Amino acid sequence: MDTYNTLGDMNYRGKRVLLRVDINCPMDKKTLKIINDSRIRAVIPTIRELMGKKAKVVILAHQSRKGKWDFTDLSQHAALLSKNLNAPVKYVDDVLGEEARKAISEVGDGEVLLLGNVRAIDSESVSKPMEEHAKGEIVTTLAPLFDYYVCDAFGAAHRSQCSLVGFEDVLPSASGRLMAKEMYALRTIFNSPRRPSVFILGGAKFGDIPHMIERVLSNNTADTVIVVGLAGNAFLMARGVDIGEASKVPLADELTEENFKNAQDVMTKYGQRILLPVDVAVEKDGQRSSVLIGDMANAGAALDIGDKSIETFRKVIEQSKTSFMSGPAGMFEKPGFEGHHDRNGRQQRPICPRRRTYLGRRREIRPRRLHVLCKYGGRGPRDVPSQGPAAGHRRTRALEREVRELPVRPVPGPSGVREYGTQIYLTKSSLGSFSLGSPPSAG
Repeated sequence: MDTYNTLGDMNYRGKRVLLRVDINCPMDKKTLKIINDSRIRAVIPTIRELMGKKAKVVILAHQSRKGKWDFTDLSQHAALLSKNLNAPVKYVDDVLGEEARKAISEVGDGEVLLLGNVRAIDSESVSKPMEEHAKGEIVTTLAPLFDYYVCDAFGAAHRSQCSLVGFEDVLPSASGRLMAKEMYALRTIFNSPRRPSVFILGGAKFGDIPHMIERVLSNNTADTVIVVGLAGNAFLMARGVDIGEASKVPLADELTEENFKNAQDVMTKYGQRILLPVDVAVEKDGQRSSVLIGDMANAGAALDIGDKSIETFRKVIEQSKTSFMSGPAGMFEKPGFEGHHDRNGRQQRPICPRRRTYLGRRREIRPRRLHVLCKYGGRGPRDVPSQGPAAGHRRTRALEREVRELPVRPVPGPSGVREYGTQIYLTKSSLGSFSLGSPPSAG
């Protein structure tokens, strides 16, 4: 990977800094209230550092995208930023207008301003090269108002969108602490993974997953790939399984003819190295119930992987030395599916080998509480950003876990950032929460 600037490479005192972050949060569909603020907490270290260096911090962010039910303003995000920073965060529901420009000019040293949802501007979501975006209205309007640009939006960094790639062409730029950590971790997982190496790919957005599988299996970064979540359902369909109408409905947006063909092609080419669920969990009479994939047609919507799949995947992970996980396996937010217990109500036994584990975010969390195939939600100890996904496919999501971290190589990271390869003991396992879906707002 190329060398890049981090926060330690520039003097921000008294300077206006445009900080792009990914705080796109899952929301409750009925109330439109944020139900998990882990992405917000993930960028707090970067914001605090800039505040401590007396920068005038202006944050640019998005929530979902136009046309989706969770496309909202960022007023809630501002309140949660303020809560987590324990400092005021001013919010203006504007990006390019007079109100935004006035607010930017009034930001003082060590103060923070959050602008409106940048995806309200149509040109933001158009995919173009850096040079073209640098000439667009967002960059030409905002860049003259700032001295520096910092990107800490690792979860969205795979997108060639204006606020993510345009400013670097015209402003001195650096990566935030989350971005630097994720990028540094990529070197370990892709350059020197311990064997066996297993990738566990889930979540709702599976259009890129066939390409990611092709990459990590063709270059032998991974020895085995486990596919779960809505992606798992799509791959089961590609294999010819009738998953039933109820399980097809959530696939409508992502299961294009091209994506379906890509899934079929990668299954044909690497079928023996790709593991799919052998059963799924559905809701029956208000309770979690496992159903074999051959009986999915009339079983209702698949909300999680089933007990047999849990045990199969558990054995593969136990034998691995490197585990990479991107995306939840499902509806952790649904009561009864947030954790897995055996028939006697006992929590499943822990997995306790030493291994490197990298949990991808759109990757929101590398929490202290690891349940290896586990829930995405934010119960228990404070969640922290996890280490990330494949370069070029940086869309990741997070799981909650309880881990004991052991430094593998205590060496300085890029530009002096002290980072570590992470080796952990998996102390608890609630595999059933490795659910089959993604937070409602992942966008």
